[in-house]
Amino acid sequence: MSLSKQEEQLAYELSCPICLQLYSDPVVLPCGHNYCQNGQTLPRCPECRKEYQGVETLQKNFKLNCIIEGFRATNLSS
Repeated sequence: MSLSKQEEQLAYELSCPICLQLYSDPVVLPCGHNYCQNGQTLPRCPECRKEYQGVETLQKNFKLNCIIEGFRATNLSS
């Protein structure tokens, strides 16, 4: 399966900066950055270094999760 340039860019944008894969159960940090739920264990954002109150305070990013599921479904059917 060959991805177009636009699909490659979208896959890049939908990838976790920690594990470098498409997000899996993404959570949003208070600073606005997103990570896979299992990928973040420190109380500090790896991108901007802003501290937060720990992983139990993070909320699942439902909208991002839906976008990723749609992207996967579209690319699997191609």
